[in-house]
Amino acid sequence: MPKKIKPYLLGGLGIIALYCGYSMYHAPLWRYQTLFLFLSIWLFVLGVFENKFTKLLRYKQYISYSLISGLLLWLGFPAPGQSYLLLFAFVPLLVVERDISLHHGGVKKREVFKFTLTTMVTWNIMCTYWIANSSLIAGIAAILINSLLMTLPFLLGHVLRHRMPKLQYAPLVCLWLSFEYLHFNWDLAWPWLTLGNGFASMHSLVQWYDMLGALGGSFWIWCCNIAIFRFWNDYEKRTLKKWWSYIPNVLIIIIPILVSLFQYYSFKESDVSLDVVCMQPNIEPHYEDGTKGNIQILEECMEMASAVLDTNTNYILFPEATFGRVDAGYLEKNDIVNAFRMISGMEFPDVAILAGVSGHKQLDASHADLSTTRMSVIQGDSIYYHIFNGAYHIHKQKEDLYYKSKLVIGAEYMPFSKQLGFLDSWVSGMGGTMKGFAKQEAKVTLSNGTYNVAPIICYEQDFGGFLRRHIKNGAQWMAIITKDGWWGDTGGHKQHLEFARLRAIEYRRSIARAANTGTSCFINPRGDISDATSYGEKAVIKQQISLNSKMTNYARMGDMVGRLAAFLSALFIMNAFVASRMKKER
Repeated sequence: MPKKIKPYLLGGLGIIALYCGYSMYHAPLWRYQTLFLFLSIWLFVLGVFENKFTKLLRYKQYISYSLISGLLLWLGFPAPGQSYLLLFAFVPLLVVERDISLHHGGVKKREVFKFTLTTMVTWNIMCTYWIANSSLIAGIAAILINSLLMTLPFLLGHVLRHRMPKLQYAPLVCLWLSFEYLHFNWDLAWPWLTLGNGFASMHSLVQWYDMLGALGGSFWIWCCNIAIFRFWNDYEKRTLKKWWSYIPNVLIIIIPILVSLFQYYSFKESDVSLDVVCMQPNIEPHYEDGTKGNIQILEECMEMASAVLDTNTNYILFPEATFGRVDAGYLEKNDIVNAFRMISGMEFPDVAILAGVSGHKQLDASHADLSTTRMSVIQGDSIYYHIFNGAYHIHKQKEDLYYKSKLVIGAEYMPFSKQLGFLDSWVSGMGGTMKGFAKQEAKVTLSNGTYNVAPIICYEQDFGGFLRRHIKNGAQWMAIITKDGWWGDTGGHKQHLEFARLRAIEYRRSIARAANTGTSCFINPRGDISDATSYGEKAVIKQQISLNSKMTNYARMGDMVGRLAAFLSALFIMNAFVASRMKKER
């Protein structure tokens, strides 16, 4: 940062941060204020401490390159959605890592860590700032923790590249893919920024996700980055080779795109179809005060749907948690459940209903020790129960209640609750709880008697490998019910919508998406969106969607790319460890 203008730039950033903080304090709902607040604070910190950040002579250039990588990664993700930028987004950061290694004595873990963290914090802020719109502390924690976690595979890849120079960047790629695979499967699961998700906005270029999934996309993106980096490396050193020596690099980029375009334009949908209605009641979660009862909400929805409901309708979808305070232990006495029975059994006898519900279920004392069991004392008696976020399904006389299985950290479950159980009394004293929501344990695929549907509640849609259990259990289409209003009209709900395209491609299943505040839509097995509603409007949409019973390669093999990368990463680390011990013994 030039010394003459540095005070003015820092002063401007400080003013922006103060204005955003003031605006957030007085505004009932936030939109992009959190983005500008976090970004101005982050750039202010980098500006103030740039001289103390590192002792490297070219630190200003390195900081700039690191910020450019973070900016390109953001631009490549949905909203803005310039996915092609991901193919070289890591090149500036790779240049920084190379220069530090070449000019400053090989392995420099501390320096590589600093500049990599700069990239990751920038990327996380610009892509996931909206988390703070529902909880400021949770948003800050998510950005900082995820940035640190994403820095680790790059740092370890830097170390292994010098321990095993013949393998070049293979350890880095495997470690990154292993990290993404872990991020699907552990207690701190947060797969939002999986690199392969970035191509949701240009889904026609990644139709081969039906073979390799989003992790296959991450692998391709890394291969393209390394291919372009090698060309740039030769260009900088004035050691460009004959043009044909770069043909393999070009093919790495071009062949997957050509294969995908062929798949996209040659794909044919099944002739078997289903008539689905999606409700968008537009209940704003920040202002929801419970004054509207379940029956009133249902009546308003059915009044909107009256124009599109007919004898051909097979399904009605209501968004996540549209109906609350449902006692799962006494469904037969619940007013909203009885209303559903009237609709499905008498008014529209051939219609099945899938509705987002939330509530509780009372348990007996034998369940007292379960991690999700809560206790309340009422009139001297201990009452045990759990709470849930679920989907109620009814067709004719058959009823099912499905519990959401992939829960949101903090809001719906506490990570590592078993290991941190000793904190339970302290957390309870602070007014919180270590008890999470109950989850669906058994595999469930719902049916209207003829066709099977995979119920997917909100965050579950972002776990491609997890959804295999529905497909392998016979699901022929997917119903996504979600409640995206917590984040406001920001990039969050737009990204969430775009990611759903990839699930349609991975399993070649049509998707009907019912969102509370937006966006509701239909997605065909190629990932094309149709009949999309606007954010913040009351709406009802209807469409015939195609059904598919065929299994894709991804449905058969799951996240094979992640498992293979984890295996190779373990081998690389073990090899480096053994080689290091042998070197010391000599």
